[in-house]
Amino acid sequence: MNRDIFTEWLNQFAGSSICDVNCGQFPLYKIVIFLFFCQKYHILSTFLRGHLLENFFEQSKYRIAILPSYETESTEIEMAQQPDIYEFLDYREFLNAYYQFRKEESDHFSLRSFGRMVDIDASYLAKIFNASRHIAPRSVTIVAAYLKLDEQQNSYFENLILFNKARSEEIKREQFQKLLRLRKQFTKKLDEFQFSFYQKWYHVAMRNLLEFYPFFKGDSVENLALQFSPPITSKQAQESLDLLEKLNLIRLDDTNRFVLTDTAISTGDSWSSLAVNDFQRETIRLCSDAIQTHPREERDISTVTMNITEREFQLIRSMIKEFRTTVISMANGVETPDRVFQLNMQMIPLSKKSTNGGKQ
Repeated sequence: MNRDIFTEWLNQFAGSSICDVNCGQFPLYKIVIFLFFCQKYHILSTFLRGHLLENFFEQSKYRIAILPSYETESTEIEMAQQPDIYEFLDYREFLNAYYQFRKEESDHFSLRSFGRMVDIDASYLAKIFNASRHIAPRSVTIVAAYLKLDEQQNSYFENLILFNKARSEEIKREQFQKLLRLRKQFTKKLDEFQFSFYQKWYHVAMRNLLEFYPFFKGDSVENLALQFSPPITSKQAQESLDLLEKLNLIRLDDTNRFVLTDTAISTGDSWSSLAVNDFQRETIRLCSDAIQTHPREERDISTVTMNITEREFQLIRSMIKEFRTTVISMANGVETPDRVFQLNMQMIPLSKKSTNGGKQ
C-alpha cells in the first residue's frame, strides 16, 4: 500500500463516527488491509487507544466504532523520508539509502527486484552498494528515470557519478565544484564548510591563534588580521571567524571572548584528498615566500639532496613520522603559547628509478 493512500484512509477513519461496513463506506477488505499496515507502521496500539475497535462481528454485520474525541494529531505518522540526493557526495551511498528506504516501505522490495527495475544484475548491484564496482554508463539514464529524478537532480546524479569515478585530481576537483554549485540552492552541508576550512591557510592559523590571542566580540577585526604573517585582510579575517563558528570550532564564552571548542575538524572520504592537497599547497607556498618575507632567525629552511634506495627512503619516512609525532606531543604540552608556526616536511624524488639496480 502506498503511504499516501494509507494516510488518507487513516484520516477517513479519524473523521468518522460509527461506520457500518455493510453500507460500503469501509468494506471489510479495506479494514483488514488498513489494520495490517497499522501494525506495519507500528501505530496499531496508538490507533486502538483512541479509536476503540469494537462490535466487529455484531448481528452478522461487520461494524467498527471510532470515537470522534480522538485528537487529529493522532493521524500524523512519522514515516521514513525518501533520501535527498543533495545530501550525498557518493552516488553509491545514495542508491543504497534509496534501497533501504524502499525496503522499509515494503518487505517485498528486494535487491533482485530493484535490479530488475533498473536492468542491473542483483549481484552487481550489491557490488555497487559496497563501492567495489561502478555503475555502467548505459545504466545511468535508466536508474535516474526509475528514481524519478527531475532535471536538476539528474544533473547532480550524473556529476556525482563522474566525481566518484574520477581518477585525476584535476577532474575530481572540477566535478566537486560542479556538485557544490548544484547543491547550494538546496542544502549547505557541514562537509562543504569543512572543505572550505582547508582551502586557505589562515583558517587553520586563525583557530590556533585564538587559543592564546584574546579577541572579543566587537573587537577590531582589522587588528586581528594584522596578527597574521603574512597579514590578511579584514574581510578575510571576518570570513574566517564566521567559518570557524559555523563549524563549531570556536564559541563565545561568558566574557564574549572567542575560545576554542572541543570539536574536531575532519575530512570526509569523498573529498579528503582534495582538501589535504590544497592545504599542503597553501603551506608549501607560504614556506617558499618566507625566504623573502621572514629573516633567517625566524625561520629554518634546509635542503638535502641524496642518493638512496627504496629501503633507505622507507626508513627516512619512518624517521620523519616519528619526529612529527614527537613535535606534536611537545606542542600539545605547551601551556602558554605566544605564536603560531607552520612546520612542513617534504621528501620528493628528483630522478626516475634506475632500471639496472644502481649498478654501473
